[in-house]
Amino acid sequence: YGYVCRMAYPDIVPSSEHMTDLFFISNYLPGNTLPPADLWLAAQKFDYYYAFQHYAAALMGRLFGLDGGTTYNFAFCVVFGLIFALAWFIARTLIGNSKRYAVLVVLALIIGGTGISPLYHLLYKSDIFSAADTTNALWTNTRFIGLYDKKADGVLAQNILGADHATITTPELPLESLAYLTYLGDFHPPLGGFVLLLLALACIAWMEQKPEDAKAQALLAFTIPLSIITNAWVFPLQVLLVLAWCMMRLLQRRQPNWKMLIIGAAIGMALILPFMSHFA
Repeated sequence: YGYVCRMAYPDIVPSSEHMTDLFFISNYLPGNTLPPADLWLAAQKFDYYYAFQHYAAALMGRLFGLDGGTTYNFAFCVVFGLIFALAWFIARTLIGNSKRYAVLVVLALIIGGTGISPLYHLLYKSDIFSAADTTNALWTNTRFIGLYDKKADGVLAQNILGADHATITTPELPLESLAYLTYLGDFHPPLGGFVLLLLALACIAWMEQKPEDAKAQALLAFTIPLSIITNAWVFPLQVLLVLAWCMMRLLQRRQPNWKMLIIGAAIGMALILPFMSHFA
């Protein structure tokens, strides 16, 4: 799926974060000691702390002798493969033998939006399905959470939200679904954040079947430090996820394996120190 999406639109264009992500990968491609030279700012070091996903992509590019653009596109496909595989594993582990429901769960994760699409024609007077406004339609579907709902000018929107809803100050809640990220084509940290989230959930799902699996508990804790250098913004949420699992185990009167949790987190911290030691 990721391959088809990227090969259908393989161009890396100056919009959204395309060039930024290509720049991140290109800095690592020569394989220099960290932090490498900044290719855009002469004599400066490339010291962005959340670029581990791009470093991993560049490592793949070096192993296979790929240029920056090809590395970008293939790495995007690999990350989507990881997301698909983890989502499938979680669904099959928790649902059991029903492949149909597992397929439904995976499709909802991969292609799902906010569910507002069927109401577009009722919420907006303007034709947001025109070719020129395709991007607006996508943004409207994924950002109907405090920003694009203000632009809803249809009768239904006024009845539900009020005629003066466009003037009311409301927060814009962040939402970047996988369908949205696929459309953008950015090889940006939220993709790595999804991988780590699903990896943690896969460990939790597996431990529903094998409660005392020490390795799975260590891997669960390992995702916490890895989130710092992959998608730093979700680090607090990753911590809360693991703590919530620990709390659930305690409420069930099943002690987590604190030793393996500490070992997993400690190994993760030790491994990211070289990456973090000289980074802004």
